[in-house]
Amino acid sequence: MEVRLLRYDLIKTILNKSNNSPIVSNLGPTSDELWGKLQMNLNFIQEIVTFILMAQWGYALQLHWVLQ
Repeated sequence: MEVRLLRYDLIKTILNKSNNSPIVSNLGPTSDELWGKLQMNLNFIQEIVTFILMAQWGYALQLHWVLQ
């Protein structure tokens, strides 16, 4: 399995193009960092949806018991 260091490759390319002059910049988040955020957001959304569904299901059970 090959692991690509995209940020490292990009920095190396930029330095080669700039004749190794120092450049101060923020290249932004890596794809791995973005993927981690996406997974966190998806997990959070899944927890919220589960909570809402369980709350609705619990409400339906309570209503069923009241109507009996």
